[in-house]
Amino acid sequence: MVSAEFERWIRMMEGTSVDPIEIAAPIRRDGDPSTGMTFEQVFTLFINDPAKARTPKTIARYHEMVAVLYDIWGKQTPIEKIDREACRRLLDTLRWLPTNSPKRYPKMTALEAAEMAKSKGATDTLGPVSVNGYMIVASTILSYAVNEGLADRNHTRGLRVNDPVKKKDKRFPYTTQHLRTIFNSPIYAKNGLDQRKTAKWMVPLMHFIFHGTVTDINFFLHVSKIFFLHVCCHRKVQ
Repeated sequence: MVSAEFERWIRMMEGTSVDPIEIAAPIRRDGDPSTGMTFEQVFTLFINDPAKARTPKTIARYHEMVAVLYDIWGKQTPIEKIDREACRRLLDTLRWLPTNSPKRYPKMTALEAAEMAKSKGATDTLGPVSVNGYMIVASTILSYAVNEGLADRNHTRGLRVNDPVKKKDKRFPYTTQHLRTIFNSPIYAKNGLDQRKTAKWMVPLMHFIFHGTVTDINFFLHVSKIFFLHVCCHRKVQ
């Protein structure tokens, strides 16, 4: 079920809406022999599962997030050693992990960066959505291990942080007045068409058309990476 939760979450990020199939975990009896597989080996099996059709973007996202789990849990940790205490430790570490830690602290592991941030009482740490995203990834992999008989239980179940911002309040759409103010500005009038290749002209337009993008990302895009087909901005917003 948790695997389905992450698949649904990642598809939401990609803008698709196909729901995954939820597979019930088999019951493992006491006394069954240990699999002896490491967390890294289980993830390798999981990501190469032929029953799943994942996009390259989804796979890349998995690898990016699992790299943080490797830093905290360790690649060679036996899958059966990841108990409730280890999962709680993961959650606590993620709560203190600085944002963009690989870029800001390239010489530190995620665990070291979190410990440093905790000792300093830093506030620029991951938000609830990011923390819960990592926990969903961990839970997805452990659920796969249970389904395949590689582990007894998924100990991440129920371990999340509270997000005080309601989903409907995450992003506010532009109002009609906002659009009038933006596109009735001089830069979008006829006398401002000579500035069509500038950031002042391009960024608001991109943000309006590709409303799922982040403004900061639009600022760093190169003109050669942007493709517009017959985009007309001569008409003012009525």
